[in-house]
Amino acid sequence: INNPEKAKYVSGLKKGEGKYLEDGTWVQNTVSGKIPVVPDAVNLQREGLNVKVGVGQPAENYHLTRSTTNKAKEFVAGIGDYMITEAGTDTISKGHSNKKHYDGTAFDMSLQGEDSRDIDRLFNVMLEAKKAGLDAQYESKEKSVVDALNERIQVWNVQNKKNKLKPAANWPYAPHFSVYDN
Repeated sequence: INNPEKAKYVSGLKKGEGKYLEDGTWVQNTVSGKIPVVPDAVNLQREGLNVKVGVGQPAENYHLTRSTTNKAKEFVAGIGDYMITEAGTDTISKGHSNKKHYDGTAFDMSLQGEDSRDIDRLFNVMLEAKKAGLDAQYESKEKSVVDALNERIQVWNVQNKKNKLKPAANWPYAPHFSVYDN
């Protein structure tokens, strides 16, 4: 950990463990060594949001700021079955490049169900995120899905110049959305 201030927050925590500081800030000692510091942290499972639970990733580790949590609750109400896979946490070894993943204003999620790669549903998720004050970017190693979704996004962005959607990205990861607070 190359940040001495953050390193003292997680002193004594094993990899994957997190805790609340006295002021209600959430911190976690992550797999990547990056330290999420989430002020005014809200536990997502306690707020009724679906979180992925696994070895080294208990439900109590998922946190966003209160403002982002409220937007997330509005957003997921219109997208069908989903699972939040990272929020105020980090389960990838190299970490995220966007700092919002470490300050409680971004989360990763995947859609569940047989239609989880349906272009209409993926596009609807992006629109629902916009309505809630969030930006959702689809990331997948499935180039054909990314290309088809980007065709829809391009048409939308031409017609909605002041309310553009982020293009989908062809990444070597399982299909998911990175969702960012504006």
